[in-house]
Parts: sequence; structure tokens; C-alpha cells
Amino acid sequence: MNSNRGLWSDLPLSTGIATLVCYAGIFNDVIGIEELASRLGVAGKDEFNTTLNELSRQGKLVLKDGFAGLPNLEDKIALKAAKIETAHQLIKSRLDALDELARSPLIRFVGISGSLAAENPTRDQDNYLDMDVFLITRSQCLWRYNLMRGIRRHLSRSKVEPELCINYIMDESNLMITNRNLFTATEIHNLIPVSGLETYRKFLQANSWVDYYYPGLSGAPLPVDVAPSDNLINKCFFILFAILKSIQSLKLDPLKRIAFKTGAHIGSSLNLFSQPYGGYQALVHKKFVRLAKAWFPELFDADLIEKLFPDELSAVIRKGDIDVARIVLDAGLGTDYSKYGW
Repeated sequence: MNSNRGLWSDLPLSTGIATLVCYAGIFNDVIGIEELASRLGVAGKDEFNTTLNELSRQGKLVLKDGFAGLPNLEDKIALKAAKIETAHQLIKSRLDALDELARSPLIRFVGISGSLAAENPTRDQDNYLDMDVFLITRSQCLWRYNLMRGIRRHLSRSKVEPELCINYIMDESNLMITNRNLFTATEIHNLIPVSGLETYRKFLQANSWVDYYYPGLSGAPLPVDVAPSDNLINKCFFILFAILKSIQSLKLDPLKRIAFKTGAHIGSSLNLFSQPYGGYQALVHKKFVRLAKAWFPELFDADLIEKLFPDELSAVIRKGDIDVARIVLDAGLGTDYSKYGW
């Protein structure tokens, strides 16, 4: 992946538009036309508008009220303004909980991710609108924070945690995202910083590869190489956390899952706390391919899909060597894991 030259510079504008409209469609969502142009790094609007209108004329997408979407999602356009307002109000209502997180001396950055960050609040199977939170801890403090967080939740039954879904935590010592693709780049693009702007800037610069998908997002003039550090203290807390989880569950599974290596298939490791197999990534990959082939078969081929999802995990998904349903069940998420109808 060449971070100095964006993906869209080598493709027809229609392909870029189709890609981002299909991506929104994965989540039963539509995208603002101005936002669409911005994400593609469009300089002049004449060609963009001509291409957009031609795709609409061909019945490939629908344009209405400043939004673009797949034809089968036209009804979502009428709901989009209300969804945006709901997202803003929900974020506002939980700022106190987010500020409490930010006051921890172990936390460097607090951000909002997921459906709220995408202005597409979607209720889960319990009819609840959750708020996904992305954290970056101080260097070598990830598992110290996780341990303290677990003890606090167990002892105090804190009311803060249910309001927030802390599902992705990175350690400041290694800010590099390993599974680099359209999915993770979009999650980074959508991320809403709440506190720790300097750490946020470092995170973007450490992941300047996102510019390949979203030109200029990182703000880094050149790709930044960051060598991950290692620390005995963090390893000790990592192991201690697994031991206590094993004691709590009376099972050895947490100890068996200890891994000092990184990789999307691993999930949590020394410098990362997350879902294994990239969380939603396998589901996103499969639905994107299905939508792209259904609505824009002439624009997408195997080479383009590989450029959009070039990481090792995506390669395994394309080969069919991963049972997505089994991943969901093994992660303890249940058969109704997806709230987007996958």
C-alpha cells in the first residue's frame, strides 16, 4: 500500500463514489454528497457532479436532499437528519461520563467511534443505543488501566460503564493499527476526539497509511515509522489480568489466550484491547463484496477488492478459510451479534 499516492487517484471517479456509497450501505446508511466529495479528496465539483448524476440516471444510486445512497435505501434519506440529531444529543448527554474517563491519570486520549461517530445511531437487539469508546492509555499502562477498571466495576458497580462501550483500547507505546484496510481507515476517519488532541494527532501520524483511502486525513507530510516498545511492567499486568480473569471464571481460557504478538485475529494483546478478528471486519468485508457485485458489477473486480482490503485477515476471509458465524459464536457474541442485518 503506497501512502504517498491515494487509491482514488488511480481509479475512475465513479468507482470512488460507488465504493463509499456501498460502504454506507453496509450499515443501512446513506452519505452526504458534500461528505462524499470531501472523503474522495475531490478538487473540482464539475466532474464529480456529472459522474454522480450519471450514476443516478443509471439507477445505481439515489440522490435526494443532499444525500446519496443505494437505491434500496432511499427511505433512509428521510430519516438521516433525525439520526444525525439523535447522535449529537446522545453524545451531549454522555459528556460527563466521557470527561470522567478522561480524568484518569492513565488515559491519554478519549474518542467516540462506531455508529455514533458515523452519525448513524442504531439500536441493538435490546433496543439500546450504545456509545462505542476508543481509548489510548499512557505508555505501558494499558493493562494496568484494564485491571483497575475491572476491579472498580466489580466492587462499585459503577454506573458509568453501562453508558459507554469501551471496546478498543491502545497503549501509547504502539499506536500502529495492524489490519489496514477500508474498514479500519473509515473507523479512524469517523473517530470523534473528546480529549487528548495531541495524542490524537500522534495516532493519526503513526497511521499515515489512512491517507491512501482518505487523502490528507493524517496530516503527516510523509509516512511515519514508529518502533513499538516493550516493557516488563506492562507484561506483568497483562499476565495478572489474565490470571484474575481465570480465577473469576474458574476457567483457563483467559490464560490460554495470552499473546505478546499483534494481529487482528488475536484481538487483545500486549498493546491492544479489542475484539478478535478485527471485530466487525469479517462481516463488513463480506457484505461490502456482496453489495458491490450487486449494484456495481462493472466497477469492481478481484484486484480492486484486494486494494480496498489488502491486509492478511481480509485475504483469509476472501479465501473462505474463516467461518464468520463461528468467530461470532466463539467470541461469545451470540447469533444476533449484528444489529445491521448481516
